[in-house]
Amino acid sequence: MEFQHAIDKAKNIIKASSVIIATLVTKGKLRRFTKGEVILQEGEVCTHVYFIIKGLARSVYAMKTEDGKIKEVSTWFYAEGDFFYMANSYNNQVPSEESIEALEDTWMLLFEKKIVDEITPKVPELYPFIIKQYESWVVRAERHMRSIYEQNKEKRYEYFLTTFGSLSNRLRQQDIATFLRISMYDFSRLRSKMAKTKE
Repeated sequence: MEFQHAIDKAKNIIKASSVIIATLVTKGKLRRFTKGEVILQEGEVCTHVYFIIKGLARSVYAMKTEDGKIKEVSTWFYAEGDFFYMANSYNNQVPSEESIEALEDTWMLLFEKKIVDEITPKVPELYPFIIKQYESWVVRAERHMRSIYEQNKEKRYEYFLTTFGSLSNRLRQQDIATFLRISMYDFSRLRSKMAKTKE
């Protein structure tokens, strides 16, 4: 994807006023990440807000299992049109507890925190836009936590399909399984069971 094509595509998928779009495209830094590349490493400080123009990414953390092994757990998936960041790390400038990985070759606009902080007071329309994004992240996090701790695996899978159904064919099955907090064996059985109920 050529630079100008990427910028034009970003303008078309950012859901905001022309003033906000012009500001974001001007101030954002265009980056391409290859499939499997780590965008943010666990332990690093998140200093950017990310916007996906084309591609797919996930946030993931390393969890120690009861037998002492390290297991990766997917916490969210991001695709075209998504703004995201690691909230605690970004807001408090502390090491991130999660990593961000590109699951496909991915084009992004990166917005550096100091630039966001600098331009927000100068562009009145930008502040409510940022607040709206933040509120959507909070709601999303609450729903996700509820799905993990209050629902059985069937309900969690239904929640996944409702939230990420359009991405199912682009995601690795093991990443979906860790998002659901179940084993690959249980995930395979769950998919078969859910498929039969729809027949």
